[in-house]
Amino acid sequence: ECNGVCDVGRVATQMQRKGVVFPNTPSDEPIGVGLKSLAAVFGATLEKPKAISRSNWEARPLTTRQQHYAALDAYAGLFIAASLHALQGTSTPMSAWLMQHGDATTVDAAAKKKRRH
Repeated sequence: ECNGVCDVGRVATQMQRKGVVFPNTPSDEPIGVGLKSLAAVFGATLEKPKAISRSNWEARPLTTRQQHYAALDAYAGLFIAASLHALQGTSTPMSAWLMQHGDATTVDAAAKKKRRH
């Protein structure tokens, strides 16, 4: 099982509401919240083919294309989180910043599960 820690789309929306100006985005245009659109804001292209995203993710083993898609998805989230962190210009270490902006219920659930094991 994999639990998310930080919803980068939600963080980006909150930052924009607080007046943070995003690169490659007009200040009066709402920021996109998906990984593909957020990656584009920071100058990266993220390919997310529908044939892969809609494929059978329950089947094992995952295909090579599914594994590649999942790895890029995970990397994109980290890339975007790092970009948001840098854009905010905070001196808070990124790990602490992620926890501050994370979904408390998800973080708490993951911590409880880790303590049980």
